[in-house]
Amino acid sequence: MTVLNGCIQGKRAYIITDTAWLKEDGSVVALGSKFIKGMAFPFLIALTGNANPFTLLQKIEEGRPRNGGELLEVLADALRQSSAAERGLDAGLMVATWNKRKGHPMLHLLSNSETHWPGIDTVFKPFAIEAVIGGALEPDEIMGRPVDLRDPLSFDPHKDGAALVDKQRNRYQFEHLGKPAYRIGGAVEVGTLARRGARIDQVHEWPEDRIGEFIFPRTRYSSSAAGAPTRVG
Repeated sequence: MTVLNGCIQGKRAYIITDTAWLKEDGSVVALGSKFIKGMAFPFLIALTGNANPFTLLQKIEEGRPRNGGELLEVLADALRQSSAAERGLDAGLMVATWNKRKGHPMLHLLSNSETHWPGIDTVFKPFAIEAVIGGALEPDEIMGRPVDLRDPLSFDPHKDGAALVDKQRNRYQFEHLGKPAYRIGGAVEVGTLARRGARIDQVHEWPEDRIGEFIFPRTRYSSSAAGAPTRVG
């Protein structure tokens, strides 16, 4: 489980998330990217819940989508099949694609349950958005100032994105999953989708998060302590 954040700013779409993979009890089982990056054409997929990224990647390869629209159809079908075959699957996806006809990026939410984006009907049906953050609070409440995620002068996806996820890390314990636990950790990655391709940058790290342990936020984000983004994909 993680919190997915996304926005479109002009000719770029951004997805912002963490890198901690967790067991049901909230302990860290792995640290690694939650992104799937397109190779045949530009796209980015970020996962939340308990979806298996390797199974999803296999479904994409089998479906051989040629554009963003076909990719969304493949993903929706993959979630339907996986939900029927895997008891307890709770998967949420945020998908960034490039729409050639409209000449700008698209962001969609897609899930097999209503737990990830309450109030937004995403169950097996892609839902187009311009901006969204995970959790129950609005961006202004999380950031402590007026924020328009779609305006680069109001929200820098790399600098402000790192601060956003750090605040979410300290704020949410995902009580709806049964046992309250901090579930955002490892590092912050920002995926950027543009017409010519996609890239992933690591913009912040929590070195105190370790495999086999629970996440206990001990440090607060400081923009002065953050270095330049590190390209990871």
